[in-house]
Amino acid sequence: MRRQRALWVAAAVAAAVVWLASGWPVAGVLTGLAVIGVPWLLAQFSGGNATVERLEALQEWVRRTSDVLAAGGGWSRR
Repeated sequence: MRRQRALWVAAAVAAAVVWLASGWPVAGVLTGLAVIGVPWLLAQFSGGNATVERLEALQEWVRRTSDVLAAGGGWSRR
């Protein structure tokens, strides 16, 4: 909650500074939205990275298991 409040305050300050410096209200609004939106977008990608890493680890395990079975180191039927 505290982090979210700080983010909203930072967005409002950045929007006001850009608006006052440029004189363009739209630029201020877009800046405020960017301050809020960019961390959210980056958080979406970090969750995907964990999934990709898990899939790569599974792929490596399957390849190693396949190599062991191909080399005859697997189960033997009697």
